[in-house]
Amino acid sequence: FDTGSDDVSLEKIYWHASTNENTSVTFYVRSSVDNETWSSWFWQDYSGSSIYAPDARYVQYKIELNTTNQKQTPYVYEVNITYKVTTIGWKLVQSGGTALTTTNNPINCGILNQTNQNCTVTWQVMPNNVGDYALRIVANSTETQRDSEIRNITVKALTYLTEFTTNQSLAARGDSVLLKARLLDDLSQPMEGYNITFIDETENYVIGSNLTDSDGYAYLVYIIPQTASLGSHVLNASFNGSESEYLFPSSEETTITISSKPKITNVSASPEIVGFGSNVTIRANVTDEVGVDKVFANVTLPSGASELCEMHYIGSDYYECNFSNTWKLGNYTFFIIANNTDGMQSKSEEKSFLVNATLDIAAGVEKEEYKANEAVLFSNCRSDWWNCSWEYRKTIELSSSVTASEFPVKLTIDTKSLIEAGKLNNNCSDLRFAYERPIYELPITIDNSGFDARVNETIKIEITDTEITSKITSENEIRIFNQSVDYPYERSDYLPFWVEQIGEEGVIIWVKVPYVPANGEATIYLYYGNPGASDAQNYNATFDEIIGEAGKFSADHNWQNINFQNGYEETPVVILTMNTNNEGGSGTSSAAVARLKDLDTSGFSARAEEYPDGDGLHATEEFSYIAMKKGVWIIAGKKIVANTTTADSSYSQFTFPQFSDPVILTQINSYNEAGPSDSGSHTRQRNPSYSSSEVKVEEDGDAPHTTETIGYIVIDPSGLSNVFEAGKTPAQVTDAWYDVTFSYDFSSTPVTVAKIMTENGGDECAERMQNLNADGFEVHAEEAPGDDGPHPAAEIVGYLAFPQGLIRGIAYKQQPSINIGNEIEIGYTYQELDYWIERGCNTNATELWVKVPVVDKDRVSRIQMYYGNPDAESKSDEIGVFNYSSPSGTYVVLGVENANLDVISYANTNEISLGSFSTILDEGESVTISSTYVSSGSLLKSSAPVSTGTQSSGDGAPLTPVAFYGKLFAVPLTRYDPIYFDIYALDDATIKVYNSSGDGWNLINSFTVSKGSSVTKSYPGVGNSDGVIDFAYMINSTGDILVFRRQGNEDYSPLIPVAKELYLVPSNYLELVAVYNDTDVDIYYSDGTHVSLSLDAGEYWNSTSLGSQGNAPAARIVASKPVFAYQLADGDGTEATPALTPEFMDRLFYFPQGVEDFVIASLTN
Repeated sequence: FDTGSDDVSLEKIYWHASTNENTSVTFYVRSSVDNETWSSWFWQDYSGSSIYAPDARYVQYKIELNTTNQKQTPYVYEVNITYKVTTIGWKLVQSGGTALTTTNNPINCGILNQTNQNCTVTWQVMPNNVGDYALRIVANSTETQRDSEIRNITVKALTYLTEFTTNQSLAARGDSVLLKARLLDDLSQPMEGYNITFIDETENYVIGSNLTDSDGYAYLVYIIPQTASLGSHVLNASFNGSESEYLFPSSEETTITISSKPKITNVSASPEIVGFGSNVTIRANVTDEVGVDKVFANVTLPSGASELCEMHYIGSDYYECNFSNTWKLGNYTFFIIANNTDGMQSKSEEKSFLVNATLDIAAGVEKEEYKANEAVLFSNCRSDWWNCSWEYRKTIELSSSVTASEFPVKLTIDTKSLIEAGKLNNNCSDLRFAYERPIYELPITIDNSGFDARVNETIKIEITDTEITSKITSENEIRIFNQSVDYPYERSDYLPFWVEQIGEEGVIIWVKVPYVPANGEATIYLYYGNPGASDAQNYNATFDEIIGEAGKFSADHNWQNINFQNGYEETPVVILTMNTNNEGGSGTSSAAVARLKDLDTSGFSARAEEYPDGDGLHATEEFSYIAMKKGVWIIAGKKIVANTTTADSSYSQFTFPQFSDPVILTQINSYNEAGPSDSGSHTRQRNPSYSSSEVKVEEDGDAPHTTETIGYIVIDPSGLSNVFEAGKTPAQVTDAWYDVTFSYDFSSTPVTVAKIMTENGGDECAERMQNLNADGFEVHAEEAPGDDGPHPAAEIVGYLAFPQGLIRGIAYKQQPSINIGNEIEIGYTYQELDYWIERGCNTNATELWVKVPVVDKDRVSRIQMYYGNPDAESKSDEIGVFNYSSPSGTYVVLGVENANLDVISYANTNEISLGSFSTILDEGESVTISSTYVSSGSLLKSSAPVSTGTQSSGDGAPLTPVAFYGKLFAVPLTRYDPIYFDIYALDDATIKVYNSSGDGWNLINSFTVSKGSSVTKSYPGVGNSDGVIDFAYMINSTGDILVFRRQGNEDYSPLIPVAKELYLVPSNYLELVAVYNDTDVDIYYSDGTHVSLSLDAGEYWNSTSLGSQGNAPAARIVASKPVFAYQLADGDGTEATPALTPEFMDRLFYFPQGVEDFVIASLTN
């Protein structure tokens, strides 16, 4: 470095460097008078040290950078050397020609003596250049005595910061504001390349800095922080000056106002569809921290023109305006503009409403289907006519003492007379059936007296009037609107709702209502009556607040980090359970608990934690957790509480709002005592009640434990399929595994947590779970290693299950009063029905079946029979009539349990289930169900007809059809001892069993069977004598039952109730028994022979051998009073088959298994 002067004094060296324990820097300095010959290098021991090299015009420095780690290096950012240039030979300051100028120099003080001792002189010195100067003041004496002093002067140039401006004087948090300032020198020239710093002095916040450009301007974008205070802010632009360039600092200030932006939510137009000239209420929720000034709705008409509608405050932060310029057909869009008192403006998202005109025109066409380009002829038609292509109709009224859904109704119709009158096609192809049902409107007024305004709140609507509830049969027919409408099932602007309950107990619906004024009323309109409509309820839109989540993960003894699926403003409550038992055992060293730590708003860590006696290592387990925001909530209509308390190793009580019989789950939500001796800590409860429980932290050996945060969730036992289930066991859970079966359906394995709620035994224990699936789980009390393992004291275990994912609900709040208005009929709905002509078209007694969607209890339901369309083709469909939207019971497993079961379907997409087994079959497709699921009393469900056959020793013995139900059964016996009757009750029933030796019935047994349960009874049989009946049994029940009888390994068969007309193909013997005295029986064989009998009560008859293997003639049995008949002794395989009544004969058969032979008997020619 060239100092520019030979008269220089080198002073100090400074540097700025970054080093650590592995790095260092070393500085050296040398000098030269001629830039050729240099002094030695002098080591500088620290930054700021004096330069040790001799003073000289030229200076050099060098740096050594050292490291002991090849991945690290020191950094040197800046080096400064200070020096002074001295002048040998002082120059007299004159009025010109010198760096500093002055006038009147020197000054003559005159004679100084004892009388005149002081002389005060003053010079005004004017610098001509910036820099560092030394001034020597010399006093000369005539006596040659001199004195002098030196003063150092630094001369700097002035700078000026000007034009400090912002591109906006009003801004909101998060806005970007452009700052601009200009730097000029003392000659008003722009200064380029200098750093300007911008500061928000109100917030004491450095905004940032930037360099000036060639015009002296510096620019910076200020993003207003979200935490900035509202109001006026002073901003400062500063130049810090320059010591090296001898420049003075300068600054300038300006102000801006920081305001809030109005927040616009819940924008709506009601109604969303209106007619010409109708009023539309536009409403929005508007809030602002500063204060709302004006709110407008900007409405764009279909023509493109826009209008402003000023909105007025109506309470609870809501503004509304009534827009009535709706005289143009089409879509109207609008958005909300809101200004606050500072002048800040916000705009909402765009919404719309529709102005439409509706004209209802009923027209008929001559046929249902047309070819391309074929003319379609219209005719006038009644508006209540299902299809105008049919000329005639008749009303058929149905009534029932119970409500029945998807019910096949058998009708007998005189089609011959209609055909002869020319009103019905000869083949009955134009028969059609339509279901007629009124559509109702029910006004419901919400009385909000004593409460603040309710905005977009979910409100509970409960209806108990049986005159109304009896007409509401399914969720599908529910629609709710904010105003009265004409066509409820053709609109999609209904309010969000969810149906909690429909049934005899009443109807409960939760609906999200847009607005109910404070201390005022609002009326909504409920529509019902069209069960053929689609299901419109929406749980997530009705219970729209995310209040928690249900999740799964895997972990062993290492801490596993779990991130929440949802963000939380406050740390939620977490309940945690291991769902597997891959390692463990009551009282063993591998016993473990589910433990968590580091719980916050974003997640937690969890592991399987063994007790101190364990090795600290644990196999990987599957976990479930439920996280829930603190508070009182409503989930699917049920109250649930989530909160925290604190507890140590002593019991402490915590309270909650009252429940009826609550499930209470607790979990340690902290990890305050983490020593090895504290591992395995868990919560333990006792004395659970309706509004409180006691909890403590339990260690092995009941050792002391510090205070922990305890999370708890409380809910009454309840549930809803695929939404949640809460339940608890009886006091029956010990160290043995206890089976818990879910009461509600889950489509997949749910997230499930469980906790012990009692301390009925003194040993320390915690819950362990295994075999969790969609049907349930197993749970037991696992004792700590310090205990003996057996836990005979029966405990109560509570559990809570959710599908994996987010949990939605609403905050618990006191509900308003509900006033139910008067229902009115507003129209009818017509639904075409499946039908099947069984027999007898063009006769006076045509038998057919119609599947009716619903027959209401104790009220008339109507179906309309349409006919009179020559071009119509038949839609008669047996499977369509006996096909259902959801599976229902078709067979019961009786007498043939624990055998593989073959099932074949009669229809496509047939849903089949037995126990936890389920599948879907198409027509003609079969499946073999494992014997695991084939247990006595199990119900085989299907949504369409099926045939069954077991792979039992009885060689294809069938299940018992539910259609074989009845109250009176009888059967004669010829072989095997004992005889077994397997009975399934469809009602609560008292059953009496009689026997007869041919001379009347004798009561031998009486018992009861509850609905849905099965029982097996054994009675004495007979010797093995084919063709010789020894005695008979009769079963009489007060309720409907199914009966399956079995003897030996071959005589398996379900029984049908006794009847007056039966059909059978005997193979080899035909046997029958009479129930009543004076029973006349005629047996007609298909070979033309005939047998007449007269039997009394308990008397029986059997044929001679008629030929086995299907070679016997078919038999028709007609009796004056009910009898039972069956065939026996076929010769191999299944040996017994009951005779069937005409209604059990059919036109379509599928065999679920391979067969040896099959025989056919026809009812008609």
